This record gives sequence, C-alpha cells and structure tokens, in this order.
Amino acid sequence: MKSIIKYLLIVVVAAAACKKDEGNYSYHRADTPVIDTTGMQGTYNIEQLGNLYVAPKVSYEGDTGNLSYQWLVYQKSTSSYVIGPPKQVATKRVLDGQMTLAPGNYYLELVATDKSNNMVSSARFLLNILAYMESGWLVMHSANNETDLDYIATKSILPSAPEKRLRNLFLTNTGAKLKGNGQALGYSRRSNSDYNWITIGTDQELRRVNGFSLTELARDQKLFRRGWQHLIRRRR
Repeated sequence: MKSIIKYLLIVVVAAAACKKDEGNYSYHRADTPVIDTTGMQGTYNIEQLGNLYVAPKVSYEGDTGNLSYQWLVYQKSTSSYVIGPPKQVATKRVLDGQMTLAPGNYYLELVATDKSNNMVSSARFLLNILAYMESGWLVMHSANNETDLDYIATKSILPSAPEKRLRNLFLTNTGAKLKGNGQALGYSRRSNSDYNWITIGTDQELRRVNGFSLTELARDQKLFRRGWQHLIRRRR
C-alpha cells in the first residue's frame, strides 16, 4: 500500500510540473551590436607616432545612442595570458589617431557595448608598432627654459629611407619637455642588439632613454652606481 501511495505522489508531482504556465509575461528582443570586419585586414603595421585609421562597420537595430565604444591595446603574448593591463586609445567607433606605444607586437580590440542591456560585441586585430628612428639626425633645441628633440631623416643620409621630420619627441611620448636649457646629447647603439639608448642633459636634469621608443631608462643620480656627488668632489 505504501508503494502505491509513493508512485501516486510521483505521478501527481510530475503532472504539476508539466502544467502549462499561464503567467502574463512580456517578451522583447535584446539588441546586440555586431561588428562587421568583412573585407578588413587582420594585421596593421604602423610606425611609432604614425596615425592609425581603422573604421569597422557596426550593425545595430536599436537606438545607436545606446552604444559606447572602446579601442583597447594590449601586448601580444605567446601564451593565453595578457601581459599587463590594456590601454584605452579611443572611445569612438572609428579609430583615427597617433600611436605613441613603444615598438612591439600588440592586440588591438574594439569593444562595442549596448548601455541599455550591457550586451557586448568585440573584434580583435593584430597591431605591430615599428621603430620610427633608423638613420637620421637627432636635433636638440631649447626655448623658454625647456628642451626637446626632433628627428630628421633625409635621402642625403640614406637614399633608400623615407624622408621625415618628427618634432618634439619628448613632449609627444611623455607629455612634457625636459626642464632647463640643453647642454649635451649622446647616442649609443650596437648593431643587431638591444643596446640602443640616447643620453640628453640640460642644466637641470640628465636622462637616458631607449633609442627606439624614448621610454626612460634612468635619470639624474640613478645613472651612476655611486651617485654623481663623488664626481663633483673629484672635479673640485
């Protein structure tokens, strides 16, 4: 008898689970932005400080005012791990701007978000930033107690090289010029190696930077193992 009651309870529960839900619900379709990369190149090669233009199409059936965009750049890795945090380089659908990243291999990703429902779509490209300084002149100039560098390449130096002039490299790469009036400029490089740096001194500071990217290597007393005070004492 107990077994019969048990099976009857199972049948009742199953029947209740299969009962039609007659609740009054409203349904709507969630709009999702779709990034169309048809016909676009998968890899972009550009010199550091060059202008990068990428204009993918985005299909979206809702109010386009709901969409927000992020262009993110992060360093390419041979593993599945991302090296360092991504850097945001633009917030519009069309990327059109100067690339100040250090030379290297990166991923470039567009993230489109529908702010009304947080639906996200993304597309990723390869980005190779190439060194802009090869054979040419580095010119130091000072004005208003500030110093900066220009890079000049002409065919008279290297006939096969493109002619270019890049102004105010420190201001462009770091956001500020060096303090003081220029006093010294040195360049050290070894072929087929990473030995490549620029040393620049003013009457207020001394810096050594990477010869390809102008990223800072050391400044002032950190350029000397024992500090520079002992040099001043010896000079006296």
